[in-house]
Amino acid sequence: MASMAATSISLRAGVPLFNGQALEGRQLSRDACSCVQPMCLNVEARHKQSRIMPQQQLATHTTLRSVASRHASQISKTRQTVCAAGGLGGEDDSDGNVVEFFDEETFRKHLHDAGDKLVVVDISTKTCGPCKMIYPKFVEMSEEFTDAVFLKIQGDHDAGTRALMRDWKVRSVPSFRFYRNEELIHSHTGAKVDKLREELQKHYASANA
Repeated sequence: MASMAATSISLRAGVPLFNGQALEGRQLSRDACSCVQPMCLNVEARHKQSRIMPQQQLATHTTLRSVASRHASQISKTRQTVCAAGGLGGEDDSDGNVVEFFDEETFRKHLHDAGDKLVVVDISTKTCGPCKMIYPKFVEMSEEFTDAVFLKIQGDHDAGTRALMRDWKVRSVPSFRFYRNEELIHSHTGAKVDKLREELQKHYASANA
């Protein structure tokens, strides 16, 4: 009787960044999410013997596909849980004085129109829990610091916003960028409200001195 072929299966969870490069074993901080596309699962099968009947080959491939599907689902659920942790079920309906933009051209127009006013940009993604947590505070600040311009962009909205994230080299969200006279003057990452307020007060005072 022909011997059964031994099959080895290697499962590797790869997290592709916006530029398509896989990042293995990245740790997510509690106040930020990595800028990643959905996790991918690579399944590699290596047959040590070639004496497999067609029926056995079919059964083996079917089993591998089942394993890949099962683990891909688990990884996807895990990623969603991590990034949504602490989220309040969606962003506040009110945007206050925050204006959303979707492309480089519109963004540059906002910078030009702002003149020497401080421009603060909130960069987030749809599934980032920390982004959802800090956004209502960002809205409150937009209503408090009325001489500044507040903008927001969701990096995973479409191909255009993803391209902008690549150009800006954004690696985690929420990320905040401060501009004045169309020049970047400060940036930081994380959902720490005190940090955001501290930087906002400092640069706002300088812009309105």
